[in-house]
Amino acid sequence: MREYMDLNNKTTILITCGPSLEEYLQGEVEGLGYVVNSSHHGGVEITGTLDDCMRLNLHLRTAYNVLYLLRKFKCLQPDQLYYNVSQIEWEDIIPVDEYLSIVTRVNTPSIDNTMYAGMKTKDAIVDRIMQETGKRPNSGKERNNLVFNLYWKDDRAWLYLNTSGKKLSDRNYRKIPFIAPMRESLAAAVVTETGYDGTAAFVNPMCG
Repeated sequence: MREYMDLNNKTTILITCGPSLEEYLQGEVEGLGYVVNSSHHGGVEITGTLDDCMRLNLHLRTAYNVLYLLRKFKCLQPDQLYYNVSQIEWEDIIPVDEYLSIVTRVNTPSIDNTMYAGMKTKDAIVDRIMQETGKRPNSGKERNNLVFNLYWKDDRAWLYLNTSGKKLSDRNYRKIPFIAPMRESLAAAVVTETGYDGTAAFVNPMCG
């Protein structure tokens, strides 16, 4: 619905991270003044707006993606997935000349192919836009424009706007790589664990 994309509309924000980095991510998020509602394997959840998503994307170092919840719904079958996704007024959200991609994580007995769930989600979005505007946006696997994340577990589904696109740790990603580099988000957690506060010179003898 139109209110889903209101910058002042508060909803669940899921911030994902690498394995065992949840504690460091929570510390970063709380350091920015947010209250963490829950922490679980692979991420933490807060309540906030799209403005907050922009701020989190700018400042977080141990995070992967910042996901803004658009809709959660009961979902038993692919047809229910299609119906619920198609109820969002996508024509007011996505320009017809935009490119979109769907990222899926599925754990339900209703379906055993995550690609099919992604296809149903994509079809629901582009069919709705086609029905309302007569034009159909492009879609594919590239995460360089609009990215949506679908989580479907048992009989519940969550659809998020991925406000990061590619992983935050991939910014300016390894243009001159060295042997066995450490992922940037993990490196940030290691520096945090040392207690370094930025007030003294920092020497990294393993930077290559």
